[in-house]
Amino acid sequence: MTPVKKQSWLCSRRAFLGGLGAVGFTHLSGRPAQAQLGRKRFAVFYSPEGMWGWADRPAAGANTLGSIFGPMDPFRSKITALDGMDLQTGVNDRPGVDEHHRLPHLLGCTKMVNGVTGGGPTIDQKIAKVIGGGSTFESLQFGVQIVYTDGSGRLIWKARAEQLPPMEDPWQAYNRIFGNGMAQPAQPGQPPPPAKFDLRKSALDYSLGEIASVQQRLGASDRKRVESYQDSLRDIEKRLTGLGGGGGGGGGGGGAVGACTPPGVGAPMDVKAKANFPAVSKLQMDLMATALQCGATNVASLQHGNSVDQCTYPWLGIRRSGHDLSHGGSRTDQQKVYKWYAEQFAYLLGKLDAVKEGAGTMLDYTVVLWVMEFGDSYGHRLRNLMWFVAGNTGGFLKQGQVLKFPGRSVSDLHATLQNAFGIKEQVFGDAQYCTGPVAGMIA
Repeated sequence: MTPVKKQSWLCSRRAFLGGLGAVGFTHLSGRPAQAQLGRKRFAVFYSPEGMWGWADRPAAGANTLGSIFGPMDPFRSKITALDGMDLQTGVNDRPGVDEHHRLPHLLGCTKMVNGVTGGGPTIDQKIAKVIGGGSTFESLQFGVQIVYTDGSGRLIWKARAEQLPPMEDPWQAYNRIFGNGMAQPAQPGQPPPPAKFDLRKSALDYSLGEIASVQQRLGASDRKRVESYQDSLRDIEKRLTGLGGGGGGGGGGGGAVGACTPPGVGAPMDVKAKANFPAVSKLQMDLMATALQCGATNVASLQHGNSVDQCTYPWLGIRRSGHDLSHGGSRTDQQKVYKWYAEQFAYLLGKLDAVKEGAGTMLDYTVVLWVMEFGDSYGHRLRNLMWFVAGNTGGFLKQGQVLKFPGRSVSDLHATLQNAFGIKEQVFGDAQYCTGPVAGMIA
């Protein structure tokens, strides 16, 4: 067998196993097993710039998350507010230089290459290696109006010097995730078509086709085993057909895992127009939540803007960029901007919490991490950060608390999160900046 043929077989075998993974949660009875067990997922939510020295932060024991983060109160019992951590690797990466453009550090915690390129995998990618193998996409990256595309403005890195640019156009993202004839977005001027599909059925069709393409290259023993798999797949296919295909709630209903409806995306719009920023953000969150529910991926991220925020927020009555606001703008306008991001975070949590799964909801099996770059954006300070962890992995994390860790490295948070997903290592990123998992976060 030539090397090319061997590679082709490996790819087909991987696709076959991936298909089995996608349909494996369906018992022969037709009931979704993962709906009983819950499936671990990880998501990242990024907002540009950060807090200010005067800003109201959540207080331990209070019955609200405060004037800025109050929109998240409905999910307070499932949120841990992390107040005071430092981005220590970022501070020490380019001493004496403007502390903007440290995005690779937020989730990577490793020294950048030449000051502009991620030095190692980000925490989401490390987790994706553990929980992403059986899904269609090991991870998915979404973005909203990212102006600067140099490496220092990229949030997600698969490995050293290997960035993963986000999808900024929801319609292109829709086609990539839900396309191939399963469902298509509306054309300009036309209403969105009904878009209902069953990801399990699609994976079955793909796997059966792939098996047929490699079957003749197998030996007699392997061919017999594959024929047995084919029989099992066809039996499941018949049962799925009997169930009527897709169904279930999309991002917000009580649908079972694997049976879902892609969100309506409507007619395409200018994704770069400032006025469309909130509409694009909402569409990206809808797509992300549905992709997580359907099993298209178990790991996803959403990056709003850049390290230097160029959005002017006209829908909030603001005409200055977020970066200008961070340097002495109106306190009222500053608070409006971050309260708006709190509302978006709450919207995403609501999408996940509305889907019944296991003994609770999808949010109970999904960790959602909200990160921002500065603890005080006026002075570009990478210290005293205000981050949030929402959801859980089925009970590993404590919830409903405000933890204050002045001076502790965010590397310790990421060490905790990797443990939550079964990665036993006690250090994340550059070892000199990591003291180990945060005991106060572990149940």
